[in-house]
Amino acid sequence: MEDAVSVYKRDGYCVLRNAIPHRYIDAFADDLARKVDVLAEERHREGVISDRFERLPFSKRVDAVVGPKGVDFSSWYRYWSESLFSRSLYDLITSTPFVNCLAPILGDEITFQGIGHVRPYLPRPLSHLRWHQDAQFYGHGTEHLLWNMVQVWLPLGDVGLRGGCIGLIPGSHRRGPLPTTADVKQTGDRRISPQEFVNHTAADEVAWDPVVAVPMRKGDVLLFTNLTIHTGLENRSGDVRWSIDIRFERTYGSTPLSPEEEEGYAAFRRYIAKHRHAPLRISGPDGPESWGIWQGRCQSVRAAAA
Repeated sequence: MEDAVSVYKRDGYCVLRNAIPHRYIDAFADDLARKVDVLAEERHREGVISDRFERLPFSKRVDAVVGPKGVDFSSWYRYWSESLFSRSLYDLITSTPFVNCLAPILGDEITFQGIGHVRPYLPRPLSHLRWHQDAQFYGHGTEHLLWNMVQVWLPLGDVGLRGGCIGLIPGSHRRGPLPTTADVKQTGDRRISPQEFVNHTAADEVAWDPVVAVPMRKGDVLLFTNLTIHTGLENRSGDVRWSIDIRFERTYGSTPLSPEEEEGYAAFRRYIAKHRHAPLRISGPDGPESWGIWQGRCQSVRAAAA
């Protein structure tokens, strides 16, 4: 039987089943449930909804709270992703079970790049699938970190084939980088956004490829490379698909690097600085950085952005 690292290098992704104890996931979900409480109160006070839907389960409530008026999706995921900088996420990503998922690929010294999203993926029809490589958003040069960083996708509940699970193209990481968001300017077409440009170029690349859908249970972890072409499939389940996607790297300076890898790290440092992320070392000779250190770093980043 192949080990996870061999599968990861061959296919560009691997799934680790039942890898994370539910207590870590539940603690993070509880934080999100409290944020749903706040959102429900705000929308009820504004008259958008007539019911706070307090009796609905976590998997359905936020969809009801959105109500018929809908939401502005340009800010929807940013609103939820503020929850990434929380004690519950810190406890999850510094836990031994979580670090053990990444160590076979990244080694013993690992850093959370501070990059990620919380996604309450509503059960809605899609006009198209948003295919992409994550490196298309990071920029030129970051493709050199192919084996020095890992994208992590973690569902907060079970996600079946109808529930908006992730779809991937196995082996697509070997095709190299696709055009990035910066390259949209070269098209001269101001009608297309960087997001649309990325989705269209990736969709064209995989138009004739067989797609592998990855249903997952709570506690499973999906690992994939920054060059693996993937998308969220349509959510037809009637439930909200709650998930987090977060990025990790082999801690800079922990191993010798090639000139190309040095270039990759430099490119990524520019991306992190531009977008004001707050990295956190989750493992190393002295263990993880403390919650207090990361909390202070997050507060500094937020203050700089204000």
